[in-house]
Amino acid sequence: MSKILVVGNVLKDTYLQLDERENRFERDERGVNWLDMSFDGAAWKYFHRTSVYSGAAVSLSVLTQLGVTAEISHVRTTLKQGEIEWQDAPVIYRYILSCKDEVSYLVPSGRVETEWQEPAEVPEWILVDRSAVVAERLVGAIWQYQQEHPGVKLAVHLAKRLTPAARRLAGFADLVFVEDEPVKTTAQVCHLGRKRLTLGAAEENWEMERVDTMTHLTIFSTMAATVLAVLSQGGDEREALLWAKLNIEAASLDRSPTRERLEQLAAAEIEKRRNVRLLARELMEPGRGVLAIDEAPERLNRRLEAQGLEARAERRKEFYELLLTTPHLERRLSGVILSEENARMKLSNGRTLLEQAILKGVMPGIKADKGLSEGADGEKYTLGEERLAERLKNYYGRGFRFAKWRAVFESDNGKPGYFALEENTRRMAEFAKQCQLAGLVPVVEPEVLVGERTTLPECVRATARVLIRTLEQLRARHVELDKLVLKVNLLVAGKKVEVKSTEVGFATAKVLGMLIPAEVAGVLILSGGREPQQILADLEALQAEGGLPCRTSFSFSRALENPVLEAWQAEADAAQRARVAQATLLKYLDRYLAALK
Repeated sequence: MSKILVVGNVLKDTYLQLDERENRFERDERGVNWLDMSFDGAAWKYFHRTSVYSGAAVSLSVLTQLGVTAEISHVRTTLKQGEIEWQDAPVIYRYILSCKDEVSYLVPSGRVETEWQEPAEVPEWILVDRSAVVAERLVGAIWQYQQEHPGVKLAVHLAKRLTPAARRLAGFADLVFVEDEPVKTTAQVCHLGRKRLTLGAAEENWEMERVDTMTHLTIFSTMAATVLAVLSQGGDEREALLWAKLNIEAASLDRSPTRERLEQLAAAEIEKRRNVRLLARELMEPGRGVLAIDEAPERLNRRLEAQGLEARAERRKEFYELLLTTPHLERRLSGVILSEENARMKLSNGRTLLEQAILKGVMPGIKADKGLSEGADGEKYTLGEERLAERLKNYYGRGFRFAKWRAVFESDNGKPGYFALEENTRRMAEFAKQCQLAGLVPVVEPEVLVGERTTLPECVRATARVLIRTLEQLRARHVELDKLVLKVNLLVAGKKVEVKSTEVGFATAKVLGMLIPAEVAGVLILSGGREPQQILADLEALQAEGGLPCRTSFSFSRALENPVLEAWQAEADAAQRARVAQATLLKYLDRYLAALK
């Protein structure tokens, strides 16, 4: 077991819940004591809520819970049945008042410098806690102690407002915890962000619903102590951050989980993430495709109107129900991409569209981006980064197992430009990373659009640029390619440029085959608005050229929906219409699958 000396101030936080009621009394019917108080020019009443040790006491408690032998410099404690008992601890009191989701702190006006007392036994690590008030005297004492004991490592948790003394202390540390402000140091740096933790190549997202019950001091001290506990006991960076995430998410106001509990939580989380690789392989199972019905309502409305059908929500729901209740659909489809709008649609059988996909044995996916916006440079940028990690976690909880992100790149008039290429590929890579952390398979769609007069060589150049930069960004974000699916366009020319399917198949096979790594879980071909017979010939030509080096299938929307809509509106009898439309869907699925064999 490792030995850690915690250097910091012991605080005692008293939480006070303000109340707006006018009645004035000293004790209510439950025996809760009320006090009158005035601040910010307003009179308030509050009652004692709870009082807990904070500051260095949090780090000590977390380390002890995780099986680390630890003590606080200048404070005597004993451990009895897992509980820390304090003996004459110098405590700094803080009052934390909350009302209407606003939090105020009443703290001593004078800052108490943190004391240093040499420990009886030489520790393996010294942890300077976030609560420490670092003065030159403390910096000198720790530096001198390390000179006398060169095997002792130093971890420093820097507060948001850095003093010159704290910066000097970080300068000779082995591990530095930072929150917002960067610091110059040769040490290993762990960044404790408001929603994200990073350490080297490792990364975690964290969430905590009980924001009103823990101060930032408690939250970040818990995470820093957890990271140090894991690293000091031989764990790696990924394990350290995972445990820190789970610890803060499962902690209560006055206690963090035991080591045994965290081991259970970590095992479950690791298993969920390990399953992403299996899910990716299942999504790319040979002999099955992916149906994309994640279009915006107005797009489907236009398709309905083109076939003489009513463009309204009820008709869209009827059409989606028709698709996902098709008999034996699961034999041809491995997945279906839904939108936020249609995933919650209630079908005539009482199930949502999402529930119907799960029941059918077709893996449900979700369009995670928020559409496109035109930048000042005239290029398209994909929206949806806001609260992305939170949304992906929610998608997993609802039953989705993969998510899609589409970026659009034009291929003529010098496009895509440098900034559009960099920013859109960065956003795709960020999405893919967050998906894998959330237990979802990322489907990344860098679609290259061609103008009417775009030539095949122009499309080849643009597609190659986009794919090369996309893969570079994915690797830079440490995205695991065997847990990722690429959705890509065929290499085609514009409508006013004549090109044969054999040329499309040759260019696609050669360029994509050369650029896409074999370790990618799979490639889904998108139709790009090409007509069914045209796309069928393209797929056959692609396979004739040897196909791609990884599992390959298709993910179509219009190339499947349009033939089904035509068949659906051609029949007068409702039951017959459904049967003919569903038979048409199966026929086209079989054709596309046969072309890729």
